[in-house]
Amino acid sequence: MRLLICDDHRLFLEAVGHAFTSLGHEVVALVTHPSEAVRLADELRPDVLVMDLGFPDSDGLESVKELRARAPEVQVLVLTGSTDPTTAWSVLLAGAQGMVGKDQPVDRVFHALEQLAAGDEAFDLALLRRGGAPQPADAGAGTVDVLTPREREVLRRLVKAETTPQIAESMGITTSTARAYVQSVLMKLGVHSRLEAVSLVARLVHTAELEPESARF
Repeated sequence: MRLLICDDHRLFLEAVGHAFTSLGHEVVALVTHPSEAVRLADELRPDVLVMDLGFPDSDGLESVKELRARAPEVQVLVLTGSTDPTTAWSVLLAGAQGMVGKDQPVDRVFHALEQLAAGDEAFDLALLRRGGAPQPADAGAGTVDVLTPREREVLRRLVKAETTPQIAESMGITTSTARAYVQSVLMKLGVHSRLEAVSLVARLVHTAELEPESARF
């Protein structure tokens, strides 16, 4: 994979870059500021931007959002020292595809890249469950936008009342993988059941926040 790495600690940055290169990944750039990371990611279009969140004079989370708007095909893997549920949900809702704590073994980071390459997300679902989905005043509005293409397909199939085995067969994946996708969809939408997810979609369609058939989700 082609990687761009951003961290304000130069020694850590170079060590991570060397580790990725040793495994056969191509590191296209090492940068210490998120604004530079966004600019180069937009210009170089790497497969993944690996970045921290904490910077002395910048908000890494806002940079994730900016990159998702400018270059949505570039995946983002957040590598951070903050691994609490609130941070995990913030990272997920900002549009990143994964988050790994800096306290995790390096193999966990490599595995996260493999997950992203396979089209999956790399989040600790147990961590997300501990925090619970945030419930803003307009809960449900716009949350569909944070779903990945595969999750959107799962949501479409939930609306069609497909069972987990049917979803697995239709999508050519295992039942356990389908089950994980369903759980991820429910968590991102901030609902607790398939029925609630379908009801949310119906409400969004009714209020014209989603198009009925062509459905932006």
